Amino acid sequence: MPDQRFRIKWRYGVPFLQEKCMPIIDIVRESRAARLSFLLSSDIVLIAAAYYLAFWLRFDAIVVYSTWGDYSSLFLKSLPLLIGLRLICNHVAHQYSWSFSHAGLNEAGQLVFAVSIGSMLFLSVNYLLRPFGLQPPRSIYALEGALSLLFMGAVRFLPKYLFSVYCQSYHHFKRQDDSRPTLVYGAGGNAELMVRELLRTTGHPYRLVGFIDDSASKRNIFINGLKVLGSAEDLPELIAAHQVKELLIAIPGFSGAPLRKLVDLCAPFSLSFKIIPPYQKTLDIRSNILAAFEDIKPEALINRPQIPFDTLRLAAFYRGRTALVTGAAGSVGSEICRQLAKYGVRSIILFDVHENGVFFLYNDLRQKHPELKLSFEVGSVQNERLVEAVLAKYKPDIVLHAAAYKHVPIMEFCPAEALRNNVLGTFLLGRAAQKAGIKNFLLISTDKAVMPVSVMGATKRLAEIALNNIDDGAMRATTVRFGNVLGSNGSLLQVIQRQIQKGGPVTITHPLMSRFFMTIPEAIGLVLMTPTLKPADIFVLDMGEAVSVDKLVRHVISLSGLAPDRDIKIVYTDKRPGEKLEEVLLNEQDDSETTEHPGIWAVRRQVPRLDVEAVIARIRRLDAASRPEDLKAFIREHVPEYEPDSG
Repeated sequence: MPDQRFRIKWRYGVPFLQEKCMPIIDIVRESRAARLSFLLSSDIVLIAAAYYLAFWLRFDAIVVYSTWGDYSSLFLKSLPLLIGLRLICNHVAHQYSWSFSHAGLNEAGQLVFAVSIGSMLFLSVNYLLRPFGLQPPRSIYALEGALSLLFMGAVRFLPKYLFSVYCQSYHHFKRQDDSRPTLVYGAGGNAELMVRELLRTTGHPYRLVGFIDDSASKRNIFINGLKVLGSAEDLPELIAAHQVKELLIAIPGFSGAPLRKLVDLCAPFSLSFKIIPPYQKTLDIRSNILAAFEDIKPEALINRPQIPFDTLRLAAFYRGRTALVTGAAGSVGSEICRQLAKYGVRSIILFDVHENGVFFLYNDLRQKHPELKLSFEVGSVQNERLVEAVLAKYKPDIVLHAAAYKHVPIMEFCPAEALRNNVLGTFLLGRAAQKAGIKNFLLISTDKAVMPVSVMGATKRLAEIALNNIDDGAMRATTVRFGNVLGSNGSLLQVIQRQIQKGGPVTITHPLMSRFFMTIPEAIGLVLMTPTLKPADIFVLDMGEAVSVDKLVRHVISLSGLAPDRDIKIVYTDKRPGEKLEEVLLNEQDDSETTEHPGIWAVRRQVPRLDVEAVIARIRRLDAASRPEDLKAFIREHVPEYEPDSG
């Protein structure tokens, strides 16, 4: 019953107090003159009250002003001096430029300093100059100083404290369906800053329950009034006990295996996750602290160490150059363009068949890099005359070839188009670049070209062979292989997220399937590094450890605030055409070695001899009537390691 009565009083009392008090509070907060007048007048009254109480207490608190004798005259004569000295000291210590909402320990120290100096000055004047003849008893100085500090401190800090109590009570007693019981994972400085802001803010749904921290030394301590309730191992019990709906992660750089373990612990409870960025970033947006909260991106689940980039080396290589990027409107191509712009290229030619993508990329780059010279060409790399005309028109220093068909299952049914785009397009572009005298040609390949079982992988391998066979040494042809790129158009992660948004089910072809993953910026940063390294037949990016697709799906569902198998069903289907259960980065015959960069391997292998002109002539003659089986047999003639998927 007492709790219920408090709820009733809170619900009906707070609006009344807000209606009557908030206009006055707003005037004091928003008007510098009103704040100064309030602080000056309150200080004068409080200093006089403190001085009076000091005498009252000194004389055993049983006499009245009329019985002080000579001290009553001393009190009246010395009071103006005391008030004047204290106001001057307060002014010097910036006590009249006070912020009621942001004052902290530094401001408290300034107040203590002002009171201490004021007491010392008042004592010195009385002892050295004796302006009033009689001196106050020594205990008066100590009593008055302590009381003045208490009273002036209360005026300055009590509003902030009462508002924090109001905010905490507001979130504690607000309707249950309006609040989200929340745990904070991590009890360091970053967490303390964010919790302090949340506790003094009412415009958010979080009802903070406490902290979770794996450090034993922090167990059962209180931070901003909230207790450290346990470690990550205690999460299931705490979530159930407090009906927690949200977990705020306040540990900067929290990713990889620790994040996956945390998500696994919380998987049965349908929690929502937010990550709190580092302290420095939150300072930039303190006016709206909730804007600092970020959803945890699935990329954070991938357990990869941070790969360093030699930005000076990249800038030295690309600065002032003209680059032609094919497939520029795609996920990989557009990131190549963005990073080239960052490294100071003079000009970029955007080449793609997708005119809408080119339009948006062009405008985005023009807005972010107004000094960059941008051009665009819409067309296919299979158009030999167009390719030659574009190279002759712009005379680029480097060609970065990202245009390709990459969807494995689709290409199984369209091998003719895969051959045309991935092989013929690469050959025509490479030969035209060679004739145009271009010094550097970079081919974006794939890990699916290693021991390929799919048409897509086999055609990319054939493109690598064709490019190597036309390389006469005058043009440096660089081939780079890497695996799945998180967040690219049509990627596995994108498919998973779309299925979750539709309410499921999420389909996985096999529970044992695994893949290598990289983020787009990381992959492209490494790709752009390869032309600066010692030449190799093929460069392979260090993709880290293979990731279980089944576990990745479950973690992505959990990060969406849903429970795998309960809120979102997971359905296992048959392996799709051309798919492998596991990808590999190297052939058994590949001789790999490290390069100048720790995230890139160089592969040395004998380049198969290929009658390129005959192969290209055959591809040119392909038509819609060509049987997929015949085309796969044709590919295998030139890519012996290709083993077409029979499933």
